[in-house]
Amino acid sequence: MTNIYFDLSSIEHEAIKNSEVATGGKLVGRFGLKDVPNWYHIMNLSDFDKDFVKDVPVKTGEVIVRYVTLTTVVGSFYPLVKINFDRRLVYFLTQEAFDQGFTEFETRGEKVPWIVIGDERRSVA
Repeated sequence: MTNIYFDLSSIEHEAIKNSEVATGGKLVGRFGLKDVPNWYHIMNLSDFDKDFVKDVPVKTGEVIVRYVTLTTVVGSFYPLVKINFDRRLVYFLTQEAFDQGFTEFETRGEKVPWIVIGDERRSVA
């Protein structure tokens, strides 16, 4: 049994279930940012998403996924994010890419203090 659904409030649980239906992805983990009270819930990509990002360069140890927060779900936004697990960095879409619907990530990543993928937790040592 995976722990990624553990400790979700009923509102978060409902938001994630609706997001899974809307995106075709499944919850695979979460991460947190320093001084941000909300969790970022990570969903794997649907076949459509995989085709959409197939030409986006990713390095070894990086993956592109969708995320949802309680804020993004209100607007039915499920943005893409690139995660480097080895360095615990997340790269969000540029504002232009988000606004115009193409895939381009910020060149500077944000360090995440913790990340959970399935049952594996990676945090600051």
